[in-house]
Amino acid sequence: MPANRYFSPQELCVGSAITLEAVEALHLKTVMRNEVGDSVEIVNGKGVLGYATIEEISKKSVVLKIVHAEYFPKPRDCILGI
Repeated sequence: MPANRYFSPQELCVGSAITLEAVEALHLKTVMRNEVGDSVEIVNGKGVLGYATIEEISKKSVVLKIVHAEYFPKPRDCILGI
């Protein structure tokens, strides 16, 4: 996974704002030292990869704005019979 990719279970719609809290926010601002205006990637575990810009950083949360999203369909189950 790329260093600038984070997880959020929220829906990732272009133009929407999402908030990262707790561990994800702490990692983004303290460990990776991202700042307002930086670009990051967000995944939601539902087949969506979002590209976002950091809008606001506070002590306990980070607000991101989704600028682009890619949708990856779930692979079909394949049963191989021999």
